[in-house]
Amino acid sequence: MTEEKEPSIPVPRIPKDRMETLTDGIFAIAMTLLVLSLEVPTLPANPTPHHNQQLYL
Repeated sequence: MTEEKEPSIPVPRIPKDRMETLTDGIFAIAMTLLVLSLEVPTLPANPTPHHNQQLYL
């Protein structure tokens, strides 16, 4: 009994320098977000125009 091998699909190779650049970019974005520690502002249930103005100033 011989088993037939399915034809392998060629996997595209990413050059090492491009992969390093991508991971460096992802790491930089993640670190920036951690350093800035952005927080979502809490909004009241019924915001007034005055409250909305204070959010954007």
